[in-house]
Formats: sequence, C-alpha cells, structure tokens
Amino acid sequence: MFLSSRRADRSHQIIQPLRLRDDVLILEIRAAMGGADAELFAAELARAYLGFAERRGWAREALEWRNAGDGIRLAVLRLAGPGVAGLSSEAGTHRVQRQPVTDRAGRRHTSAVTVSTLPIPADLSTILDLREVSLETFRSSGAGGQNIQKTETAVRATHRPSGLTAAVQDERSQSQNRQRALELLGARVAARAQGQADGERSDLRRSMVGSGHIAERIRTYAYREGLVTDHRSGAVMPLDRFLAGAFEPLIG
Repeated sequence: MFLSSRRADRSHQIIQPLRLRDDVLILEIRAAMGGADAELFAAELARAYLGFAERRGWAREALEWRNAGDGIRLAVLRLAGPGVAGLSSEAGTHRVQRQPVTDRAGRRHTSAVTVSTLPIPADLSTILDLREVSLETFRSSGAGGQNIQKTETAVRATHRPSGLTAAVQDERSQSQNRQRALELLGARVAARAQGQADGERSDLRRSMVGSGHIAERIRTYAYREGLVTDHRSGAVMPLDRFLAGAFEPLIG
C-alpha cells in the first residue's frame, strides 16, 4: 500500500509506503447482478464470514447493514484478530447458481455478489488530516431500543478533498461510532490512494471486485450440487460447510 504525501504543491507528490494493521480488516459485501436473489445471497455470505470469524475467535462488528427485504444490499464488517489478513483473498466476484425462492417456474438462476477488502492504516493521521474531515451525528435507524432512537449516536465522516464518506451506527456510544467511522474512512481513503499510486482511474475497491459480472468470478456456489468451487486454486468443498463458516480449506 502506498500513499501520496501531503504537500503544499500537490502537483509534485511523493509516493511513500503506508504502514497497515495486520490484525484488522474491513469486508464490504455488496449485492451485484441478480436482483433479489443476489441480495439474499449477500446476506448469507456476510453471515458465513461472521461465522468464520467466530470460529477463529476474532472480534466482529457489522459497521453497516443495509437491509433489502430478506437480504441485504450492503454489509460492512470489521473483523479483528490474528491472521485476519488472510481474508484479503476473498476480494472479487462471487457467483451463486440456484433456484431463487422468487421463481415459481423452478428455473436455475445465476447471481453475483462482490466482496472488497480494506486494510486499515496503522496510524490514521498519515492518511487523514482531521481538518479536512467533516463529522455529523444522526439518529440510528437500526435496532437498539429507545435509547438509540432518541439520541444521535450514529456518526458520518466525510473526507472533503475526495468526497469519500463513512457512516457507522452499530455501537451505542457516539464516541465509539466516531472512532469506527474515522477508521473506515481512513481505509477508504487509503484504498483510493493505492489505486492512484497503481495508475488506476478507479479506486482500489473497483479494481479488486471488478464490475460484478459473473465472467470475473473467483468462486461459484452451486446449490443444486451442494458445492463451492474456487476458480483460482481449483479447490472444492461442501456448500453447507462453507455457509456454516468452516471454509478454511479455501483460504488456508
């Protein structure tokens, strides 16, 4: 990971290495191609990652969870623990083949979910100048009882130079949400800087996950056969074990 250092004359930027934490990783799971079934599978995949983290004894938080019917449009997970960096290989397009519950004709459909992984800078001050960050609070729309609904505990952080934002409403404490929002924002800004350092016109998230088209898949989840196939290593494992969070054979 590299970072353009801050200078008064931004036309002469120096690329310097950015130190990252190896014990914390953020996963963003998004429904892509396939409509409602992609949203359903996005929720199943997010729960599989949370189950894997639980098996490993890692701390796990859902910083953002955008519901869409019985599925989700987006889940942003923060996982922390030894070896969590190994999940960086999960970035890419995940293809699912099954008969959606919404299809009464019994046809098998193909949907896709994208996963991006964001490492967190070891020192946020190297990537974020708080003078360039706007912070605002708002009422949480999630679960948590009357306390959350009556007080503005959720926090949204905006990096004005890039326009990137991060909103967190998972924790009950506003100070905890503020720290998590800054952490997530720092990870997104660092990813943008990495994409620029690599000469990409889009940010790192887009370069990792592609367009979400099934042709860019890294893995296929075939429900009829009950199997998960990793297209990079050729490894195959039972689907039910994967969804239960026991997918060590696919990531080592």
